[in-house]
Amino acid sequence: MSTISFFSSIDALTTQSYPLDLYLSHIQDGVFLEQVELARQESGKNQPQSLPVVTLSGLFKIHKQGLSLTQHSGFIGLDVEGFKNLQRGKLILSQDRYTYAVFENHTGQGLTVLVRIAACDHGKAWQALSDYYEGVYGIIADPMDQMVTRFRYVTYDPFLSGNPEAEVFCV
Repeated sequence: MSTISFFSSIDALTTQSYPLDLYLSHIQDGVFLEQVELARQESGKNQPQSLPVVTLSGLFKIHKQGLSLTQHSGFIGLDVEGFKNLQRGKLILSQDRYTYAVFENHTGQGLTVLVRIAACDHGKAWQALSDYYEGVYGIIADPMDQMVTRFRYVTYDPFLSGNPEAEVFCV
């Protein structure tokens, strides 16, 4: 079972471990619905400081110097925007053999594509995945995703598309 870190806010000084599949269920079931709707109403102003965040690529400990990875989750999330129709983009990406899950981000204006990776260098895996999705679909992943510590705000998407049988992406 893959585990990620959950922070009550981006400024939180503590973290808790959270099973990745439970997090995906919570996205779909609306556990974060009220918080995300409020953040979406305020979108365009500032980043939602009170919205919880997760680290999809692993479990972390907090130190004075920042975060340290204690266990990689075996996943990378790619944030992509630019779809004129998010539902169509989600449908197309969900059919890719490497897409483990795809869902709307916290703004409701982009998608996060979650991919299982083989144990390797996170940055190299991100670059190869980014190249793959750009080459096949013409989409460009947010370069911030190459950081293993990448925070992602929790989100809500009742139409999250998951494929637990997705292939592992190997570099």
